[in-house]
Parts: sequence; structure tokens; C-alpha cells
Amino acid sequence: MIQVAIENLQAYLKVRGENKTAVLLSNEGCHHCEELRDHLESIESNFKDIEFTEVAITAETHPLFAPPVIPSVIGFEDSIRVLEGSGMPENLLVVDNLFKKWESGDGIQYSAG
Repeated sequence: MIQVAIENLQAYLKVRGENKTAVLLSNEGCHHCEELRDHLESIESNFKDIEFTEVAITAETHPLFAPPVIPSVIGFEDSIRVLEGSGMPENLLVVDNLFKKWESGDGIQYSAG
């Protein structure tokens, strides 16, 4: 998983262009963030069309596009948010299905709350 600083994310997404980029918004010390990161790292090789990226969020760097929940996964194409998964789902297969549908051309959302 690639680490990108929040201040570099816009430029990074611009370079990625229309390629699918999944951004994990996480926070240091967040147990659910670590669990979701570990899961994403374990499945990222299954999704050849999606690049997985992590952005560490703090109170000072909270991005305007972010949902109000950490951890969250945001999907971008052409620097545009096309899907969003907020919170930590009870079953991580929900995350796998989110990426399967996205890779096949369907954008969906999940919510843990």
C-alpha cells in the first residue's frame, strides 16, 4: 500500500488520471484503521485495476472530501470521488465486495453505522 501525505493527495490523484485509486483514510493509533489497513494489504493483489493508497488523517489535516468517519475508503477516478465506504464493517467481506463491484464498473457504498 502506497503512503501519500494529505497535502500531496490532489497532485497524486491527478497523475493517476482515470486509473482507479482507493484511498484509506486512517489515523495513527486507531485500532480499526490498523485492522482495515491489514485487510486491504491482504487483498490488494486481487485487484489489478485498483491502486491502494493510505492517507494519515489528523485533526489538523482533515480533508474536505472526507466522510466524518475514520477509517474510510474513498475511490477516485479522474480525481473524482466515485465510491465511499465509511467506518469499519462487521464483516470485511463487505469491503471485498465493494472493490469487486467497482472493478466491474459498479460504484456502491457501505456504511458500518
